[in-house]
Amino acid sequence: MVQISRRDAYFYDETGKFLPEKFLRCVEVEASKIPYNKDVPRKGQLPPYYDETKFKKAQLIFENHKVSILFAKLAGLILLLFYITAVRIIILTKKSNTPATAYVRYRDTLQHVVTWYTSDFKDGSRLWKSINTVKAMHHTASSKAAKVPNMSPISQRELAGTVYGFIGFVITKPQYFGLQDLTDDDLEAIVHFWRVICYLLGVDDRYNLCRESLAETKEIFHEASEAYFKRFLLLRLPSYECMQFAAVEGINRITATWNRKFAGNAVFIPKEDTRLLQFSIEVHLLADMILEVSANKKQSIRAKSGNGGGHAIDTFQTIQFLLTRYLNVSVKVLPNN
Repeated sequence: MVQISRRDAYFYDETGKFLPEKFLRCVEVEASKIPYNKDVPRKGQLPPYYDETKFKKAQLIFENHKVSILFAKLAGLILLLFYITAVRIIILTKKSNTPATAYVRYRDTLQHVVTWYTSDFKDGSRLWKSINTVKAMHHTASSKAAKVPNMSPISQRELAGTVYGFIGFVITKPQYFGLQDLTDDDLEAIVHFWRVICYLLGVDDRYNLCRESLAETKEIFHEASEAYFKRFLLLRLPSYECMQFAAVEGINRITATWNRKFAGNAVFIPKEDTRLLQFSIEVHLLADMILEVSANKKQSIRAKSGNGGGHAIDTFQTIQFLLTRYLNVSVKVLPNN
């Protein structure tokens, strides 16, 4: 049972029921006023709740489901390009505005994630070096933003919200990334893993979307989908479209590399229609609609999840069905050549 601290009492009603909308409101408003501090936590300091068993279990899950987890992250990172406050910082860095720069950005991001999943916390380890590198990049971007009129440095809000891009789909829609066999114990280990990583990157525990309770974390991510990311998607700000399409093209280059490495078993996004991945993100958020086609899955795309075996990922077939039925849009699903 989760102990409710006085500091977090605002997130619960009088019966002890967790209220995710209040938690996210706190992140949106209160956390936006607290600047990111690269010196917190202190260098080499693990959180007091660090559980080595859970952390290593998450690493083992990654080992068995590499491609599915990484593809879910890529989709989530694209989704973050609809997160208005974070995108302003990303635009300022000028590292995601073309397919070439986006490729480098997301390739390097995935390399950091893989390092976190495959290294340990020994002194001088690759994991610690990676964490310090990312914090330095955040500090540089934050310092640049602070010097631009009408912009603010990176706050706890941007830092906390970013984690949705890394595990949002793993938590809310695992079945659409070949992760439907993960148990609650598995998800709890993954949440703990990212709770620790967020802490190390400077996210205050009060605003960390990854909570001690898996149930609370699920509620937060589902509420974030409904109350925030759906709204961001509907805004469709033209000024950010170039970033979104550049990211999709850049990611196409990454997934094409996976195709060669995994002999055709990795996920492939046809370059001829870069809007497909953008539509796939929107479709994954429309949970009620997705359920209607869950009985009609077609094995149009497969992902081989390491030693975990292959699972069908019917994203594009789902997109075709939903866009035709609900949005009156005809989308051609291209063959995986």
